[in-house]
Amino acid sequence: SPDTIDAYMESSLIYDLEDLQDTPALAIQSTEDNIVDPVQAALLDRVAQKEDAPVTYKTIEGAPHILQKRSHLDRLCNMTADFLSVSGVCDKR
Repeated sequence: SPDTIDAYMESSLIYDLEDLQDTPALAIQSTEDNIVDPVQAALLDRVAQKEDAPVTYKTIEGAPHILQKRSHLDRLCNMTADFLSVSGVCDKR
């Protein structure tokens, strides 16, 4: 329905990248995600590159949507810490 499409477009980062021009963002996708299609995250990455938006795209290989294995959680923490140190997000407080 048109309402559903409008709601999706309002909540999808793909359609709102102009708001990210001054704000670094980290997108992390699990490769075995059965809720969010990995293709959607890859599309976000391609659109962000095209728009020159400061979006960093990473994947967690073999992980489902909800991370429960310690190895997946460790990878998530390391990706986030690396992003925060490199992007300077924490320095802008």
